[in-house]
Amino acid sequence: MLYCAREKFGSEPLPEDQATKTNDVIDWKIVDQLHDATLKISNDCFEYKKLCVAVVAGVIALMVKFGSADNLEFVFAVCGLVCLGFWFSDSTAYFYQRSLRRRMTAKLNKIAERHGAALEESIENPTMWSSIFNRSMSLYFVLLAVIFMLWLVFK
Repeated sequence: MLYCAREKFGSEPLPEDQATKTNDVIDWKIVDQLHDATLKISNDCFEYKKLCVAVVAGVIALMVKFGSADNLEFVFAVCGLVCLGFWFSDSTAYFYQRSLRRRMTAKLNKIAERHGAALEESIENPTMWSSIFNRSMSLYFVLLAVIFMLWLVFK
């Protein structure tokens, strides 16, 4: 295939303006794909939070209805573990979302650099700790605090 393309188009390099335009088109395609993936992950993070609240409420309702009053510590333990599981899933998705945003910024800066435009400030490299402990994860802090307080009250 490469041989046929060389015969058809020749082996000479593209003119500089055509190469720049081709690089721009390729980079914009990559940015569009990264943007779509970032939006999907962002929607998933929101769904994790909604699902976590629903599962914790369902666990509490089912275990209180079908369990005995002696099992309240078990109910709180299960709710805490469910909350921690969703927190881990959500923080992992958040980590990948930040990584994708960083790659998008790098591609956009390459395009801007080729055209002499101002560069956008780069997003810092995400760490797992910054993904676990950020404002987006405050729902899990609150849920775990409420579960812990209820455990202390009913202990």
